[in-house]
Amino acid sequence: LVEKDNKTHQEYVDSVRDSLKYLDHAPVLTISALKGTRAPKIFGIIDDLVQRYTKRIPTAELNKFLEGTLAEHPPGLAKRNKRIKIFYLTQARVAPPTFVFFCNYPEGIHFSYKRFLENRLRQAFDFGGSPLKLWFRKRQTKSEGRR
Repeated sequence: LVEKDNKTHQEYVDSVRDSLKYLDHAPVLTISALKGTRAPKIFGIIDDLVQRYTKRIPTAELNKFLEGTLAEHPPGLAKRNKRIKIFYLTQARVAPPTFVFFCNYPEGIHFSYKRFLENRLRQAFDFGGSPLKLWFRKRQTKSEGRR
């Protein structure tokens, strides 16, 4: 049992957030096992998370988002001072939402920039609470041909 005062809830939420930094997008709920306090809230949150988990975004909207994001904060340089270009973005799957970025040097995109893009997608399309998968693939050129 936890001794309760007016700071207990926030201290536990902060503790969970601190130990699970990679899940900062996930909701943290507290309920009382003894009294069932706040337990009914769980079902509304589950319904909301399922809706976000199965959301599909049209490619046109994603590319409009990508254009604005790249103009505001470009990805930088890859090895040998080659500029990284992200050509387009599409949603490959739902449950979890999976996005594929086609670019010239996928291996050159830094982890922090991937995290930046994930956070921007989460914010722009209201994916809060849902995990996102981001894949970066090399765009085939005409000389490489289609497989």
